[in-house]
Amino acid sequence: METVLAVLGQPQGRGKSYLPGQGLFDVWDYFFAVATAGDVKQKYLLVFFDNNRRVQGYIWWSDF
Repeated sequence: METVLAVLGQPQGRGKSYLPGQGLFDVWDYFFAVATAGDVKQKYLLVFFDNNRRVQGYIWWSDF
């Protein structure tokens, strides 16, 4: 978690997620958007941490 904070800064949101067969994870979300006349481009990142505060995976998507 400390490395993610150092690289990406504070997340916009924090929560929990349960993944069947894998258990409960802390989840941080990051969001970035750029708006121009009539158009919005967005990026999202979800980072999943285990009980040892280590990254176990991530999901990202973008329309940039």
